[in-house]
Formats: sequence, C-alpha cells, structure tokens
Amino acid sequence: MITAPGICKRAGLLFPLLPLMVFPIFASAQTAHSRPISPREISNLRNKANAGDSAAQFKLAELLESGLGVPQDCTEAAAWYRQAANRGNAAAQNNLGAMYALGHGVPADSKEAFRWYLRAAADGFAPAQNNVGYLYFTGNGTTKDDRQALYWYQKSAAQAYPAALSNLAHLYGEGLALPSSEISTAVLVPKDEQHALKLYKQAAELGYAPAQEMLGLLYFQGRGTQKDMPEAARWIHKAANQGFPLAENHLGFLYEHGFGVPQDLKESARWYRAAADHGVPEAIHNLEAVSGHLESQKRN
Repeated sequence: MITAPGICKRAGLLFPLLPLMVFPIFASAQTAHSRPISPREISNLRNKANAGDSAAQFKLAELLESGLGVPQDCTEAAAWYRQAANRGNAAAQNNLGAMYALGHGVPADSKEAFRWYLRAAADGFAPAQNNVGYLYFTGNGTTKDDRQALYWYQKSAAQAYPAALSNLAHLYGEGLALPSSEISTAVLVPKDEQHALKLYKQAAELGYAPAQEMLGLLYFQGRGTQKDMPEAARWIHKAANQGFPLAENHLGFLYEHGFGVPQDLKESARWYRAAADHGVPEAIHNLEAVSGHLESQKRN
C-alpha cells in the first residue's frame, strides 16, 4: 500500500510549489499471482508448506493475504509468513514486517515491523532496505536516525528498487542536514534538484507511479529542469493511468486549464471524478467547479 499526504490545492491556474515528498511502501514484496489458482494447486501448496518448504509457505501466505484462490485470511497469512520468515525467507520477513506495520492479521506494532524489516534488509532484500530507511527517517518503530535512513535508502536504490530511488530523490530535492550546534550544520545530502530529477526519472521509467507523478510536477514547476508542460502531462498521465489518485487529480487540472494537453472540461471532469472516487478531498471541489462550468456551457 502506498501512502502519501495530499498535495494539491486549487490556486488559480497554478499548482502550488510543493516540497518533494516521501512515498513509503509497506506492501508485500512479491506480486500476486495473475492467473486463477485451482483447488488442487492450493492443496499441493499446503502440503509443501506443512512439510516445511519456506517458498511454499510464502506463496500460501500471499494467497491468503490477497484472497486469491482461497478465502482471505490475514491472520493465517501472517502465521505462514512467520514460519517462512523463521526459516530465513527474506521476502517473508519483509511481508511479516508489513503485516505488523499495517496491523493486518497481527496487532499493529511498529517496533516489531522494524525488527522484521531489518532482518530482511540485512540479507540484502531491497524492499526491506527501503522500509528500514523510511522507519529510520520517520523515527517510527525505532530512534530517528537520518544517517541510517540515507544508508538504507542508498543500499536499496543501488539495486534499482523504485520506491528507494524515489525516497532518495526526495532527500536530494530538499537537502538533508543533521541537527547540530548553532555554529555549524552537518550536511548529509546537499540540495540538488537536478539529481533529484534524475532519480525520480529512473524510478518513473521503472513504472513507479508516485515517481511518475513527482517527475511530472518537477517538469511543471521547472525544478531541476526547464518547464516543459507536454512532458509534465506525459508523466502525470502515466501515473494517473495506474490509478494513482494524486496524479488523477492533477491530470484533471491539466485538462481543465490546457497545460500540456488540449483544454477539455469533459476529460477534466473524468479525471477529477476518478480522484474523488479514490478519496482525494480537493478533487471533489474541483469536480464540482468543472461540472458547474459544463452545465453553464449547456445552458448557453
């Protein structure tokens, strides 16, 4: 699950100038099966899992978590993740951490989430390395430590993990300094919007929707590059097509005002409606305004 703060407020004909944001990921490390799973396959998987096969335990946990081929049961999923995790399966360790982070099938416990993420991260598992970095950055489940956050983001980004590339881009977009005396400031990450753009683009090209959205905003605002409305629209459109709510809202804005795309109030309303359906509060107001304009055009 991707979480992020709301970012768009109507401000005349411009997006607000925004800080670059962190989009943490606490999701399962593996993609769910795309094809139907037969009862016979489920039975064979359970037999292997019961025999102690950690890969089967992990796959069974995934199915139970998603409800694909079996009734959804997060409690049983967490139990199978734990068995696989205790056998050293790094993906299971990461996903068990996610269950604790989200309170799915187990009581929410950020310290326990951190412990399992760290075990997987130490084995070189890139999603867990990103998650450890995020928990160090926020001080959630552990003591806040920006040096450790940077270290783990860099380890994960070195494996081209998109969320880590995006989180590292955030640090370069804002700069990162350690709390220090009044005399001097220890700079961990110098502010470098061009490098932030490069990292966001790397993550965006890997299909990571939050990075595609942020890359589009950088092109829109001319941060780290020249303003380029068609390029802004192209990347925001990619993110919106993946169902990323903030991008859907921004794409509605682009169509409303004709930035990088032909002005089209019907298309604007379509994207605002999608964002509103996905829970973006600003999109509800935006949709009402555009719908009012469309009704006015009909009457005239």
